[in-house]
Amino acid sequence: MNNTTKKYIYNGEIVTAAQIIDIAFNNRAFRFGDALFETIRYSNKNILFLADHILRLKLSMPVLKMKTPSYFSFEYFLNKISDLIYANDLQHKNARIRLTVFRKGSGVYYPETNEVDYLIEADEIENTYYLSPSNGLVVDLFKDIFKPINRLSNLKTGNALIYILAAINRDALRLDDCFIVNEKGHICEATSSNVFAIKGNMVMTPPLTEGCVSGILRNQIKRITENKKLLFIEKLFTSHTLIDADEVFITNTIQGPQWIRQFQSRIYEKKSITQLFVETLNEIIAQ
Repeated sequence: MNNTTKKYIYNGEIVTAAQIIDIAFNNRAFRFGDALFETIRYSNKNILFLADHILRLKLSMPVLKMKTPSYFSFEYFLNKISDLIYANDLQHKNARIRLTVFRKGSGVYYPETNEVDYLIEADEIENTYYLSPSNGLVVDLFKDIFKPINRLSNLKTGNALIYILAAINRDALRLDDCFIVNEKGHICEATSSNVFAIKGNMVMTPPLTEGCVSGILRNQIKRITENKKLLFIEKLFTSHTLIDADEVFITNTIQGPQWIRQFQSRIYEKKSITQLFVETLNEIIAQ
């Protein structure tokens, strides 16, 4: 599938790239980052965790003073995403779905309206199930810019500059990922993932008040932890928290749990609980 044949859904209608070329330039998402987005995984003919994605979107829109259309529902987006998957002949494959909601109009900083447009994209990905990297990831801190803590910190908005700069830093240092540090000097997340540490039977992660994105897989890990009779604890993360942990992993909806082999000088030998989460999430995909 290339850009000439790829189909999109724009405000409910299946369109081609040529039909939406103006959207790429004349919109507030492009000009001001005035947008929210959800990255959704389609695997084994399932649109994973869609109810959680739509709930997060609908909770985020009022924070940005966006008007939520009455038809924005689980059923509506289930049908629209399914239509797009078939339009791109992806029904027997796996895909990354991106749903972007942005404020209508152009204007300057002050918007002409708080009503929204939306765009759905679908791109093929390779694996049906989550795979844990065989060698583990090597990770360190990104401290050039600290992430502020405010009402926007937990949202997936069109402003991703701190993550972009962290990813550039990651590649420059030949790392697999970087941890983002908040304005308090605490570790809150990675470049595109939430972070977890295991100590004994405790599964620990920073609270949302530390400024991390309210991740979809973060919620799934919490549910699985409780079902497996482990302890789910939200606590402040420092470098010492990670160095003292038995296991460390990061998660996002596309890649799943990714175990960390090395953080700074700390080498982690264990990954058994991380693998438990991988296997449990793959059981969900297989259903």
